[in-house]
Amino acid sequence: MRHRAETSTLRLQLEPELAASQLAAIVEASDDAIMSATLDETLTAWNPGAERLFGYAPHEMLGKSVSLLAPPDRSDAVPQFNKRISRGGRFHHHETEFVGKDGRRLKIRLSILPIRNGAGRVAGAALIARDIAERDKTESSRFKSEMVTWICHEFNNSLTMLITSSHVLKRGERGKLAKDRRCTYDVIDRTLNRLKKNVANWLDSARLESGSLIINVCKTPINELLKESIKMLRPLAQHKKIGMRLSSLAAAKTGAIKADADAVSLVIANLISNAIKYTPAGGHITVGVRPVNGSMLRISVKDSGIGIKTKEIPLILSGQRTADGMRTASGLGLGLKICQELLSHHGSRLSVESSPGGGSRFSFALPLWRGRATRRAAARRQETP
Repeated sequence: MRHRAETSTLRLQLEPELAASQLAAIVEASDDAIMSATLDETLTAWNPGAERLFGYAPHEMLGKSVSLLAPPDRSDAVPQFNKRISRGGRFHHHETEFVGKDGRRLKIRLSILPIRNGAGRVAGAALIARDIAERDKTESSRFKSEMVTWICHEFNNSLTMLITSSHVLKRGERGKLAKDRRCTYDVIDRTLNRLKKNVANWLDSARLESGSLIINVCKTPINELLKESIKMLRPLAQHKKIGMRLSSLAAAKTGAIKADADAVSLVIANLISNAIKYTPAGGHITVGVRPVNGSMLRISVKDSGIGIKTKEIPLILSGQRTADGMRTASGLGLGLKICQELLSHHGSRLSVESSPGGGSRFSFALPLWRGRATRRAAARRQETP
């Protein structure tokens, strides 16, 4: 009995020490900034999370007032917590701003809790601060994506009405169109179609960012997609006197690929459109397809355009524009970035072969059709029967 009582007494003595050790380890490892202060707001503890967030080492802040973290124009940034805390009250998720050592204003969520001594009386306060800038950035990005989607839908509907009206007007013309009127209609059509393409790019970009773009993988005849894209864009090539053709293999029947037809059609149209844009008058474009290892097809668009410096290829694939590209043609540079995103959801990517003045060849590989269709969101994958 005596041995059991001594063991119980020893456990009671050790448990507070163990609890204190565990608490110290948790505070040390926390990503949050955890501090303690006396009731007159003098800092008495400063964990590594506080050092990472605010930039001050412990010796720079211990013994100083919490109010030193407040911006000069925000005396209310640190709540006057001593009265409420001394009565056992607390602050939960108070959103405010502190200033780091480098002068940056930091948006934080601050909680302040009472610390009690052995007699149960409030002796100080624990302050826990969390950086919420990333949260605000995420919410802002989501809001912008939703706004872009809405605006694109409205703009797209208006463009469709304008394109339809232009076609009705052209059909309503009697007799042979005068050359200047025919040119005017052509300019209207090209402009409206270019705007519609840009709106489609913006909309797809917003959908990709929000994860709401659905990828429908199914049996897709590649020849039909290639021929349709060339037919749609041939007038633009003819306007610049650029020759455009399908390679003999692409013109033949090459089977079907496993892909989302709309997504791949957008990628092909974008590559051909870029080739037209960056190829001088009198140049030529070849759209090709060839088998790879018996299980894939590689689709390519080759032009005789201005070409790209090797070091600039990663830039254009990430949505940036080069100086040469900006001098040659207008645009936002979103097209290739969206192409990369769409292809990544097919397990593929763009390959670029180019040299300044030597033209460019953009290509990507997709699997031949072997099985069943799948449907998945661009941000997450989900197979359906």
